[in-house]
Amino acid sequence: MLLQLFDAVIVLTSFSLDLVFIQGITGPQSEEAIALLIIFLLWRILRIINGRRTHQLIATARQFSRMK
Repeated sequence: MLLQLFDAVIVLTSFSLDLVFIQGITGPQSEEAIALLIIFLLWRILRIINGRRTHQLIATARQFSRMK
């Protein structure tokens, strides 16, 4: 879980830096490449959120099975 949190911080920092530096890059090809990079970063953020949610669901299911 600590590793996932670290990964989330890295991804969010990278995403923020990409948004800041996008102003300095020109040209249609570079803009398309940056847009693709941002989409991939957003996808990775969604994967991290999904992983945390899945982990919580599994932990809850284990606790529930121990109660029975």
